[in-house]
Amino acid sequence: LADIETVAPGALPLQPRRVAIMLAALDECGEWGQVALLDTLAEKLEIKDASHADSVIECVSARLQHASHAVAMSALRLMLKCMQKLTQRASIERLLRKVARPLLSMLSDGEQPIK
Repeated sequence: LADIETVAPGALPLQPRRVAIMLAALDECGEWGQVALLDTLAEKLEIKDASHADSVIECVSARLQHASHAVAMSALRLMLKCMQKLTQRASIERLLRKVARPLLSMLSDGEQPIK
């Protein structure tokens, strides 16, 4: 996706239907496919409003529990981009609570020696 965008900028506009397809395709992708999709969305997706941000967050929040830290961090990156459009304090606090535990888990996993 990034290569297509580099070669032909604007060739893959992220229209709402295409974004929905990409989010649905996350379940069918391997971990690096998920990273590629999430990173592309985090980079290129224009979040319209708080409702749109909430729906994207709901779709990717389960990825925070993924065994691959790369997938979890890509999901986090997209969620933080969406957080910028949230307007209700309660929504922001809920998102931060969702994010805290997986981040702490990743930090504690990092204390184990690499084999």
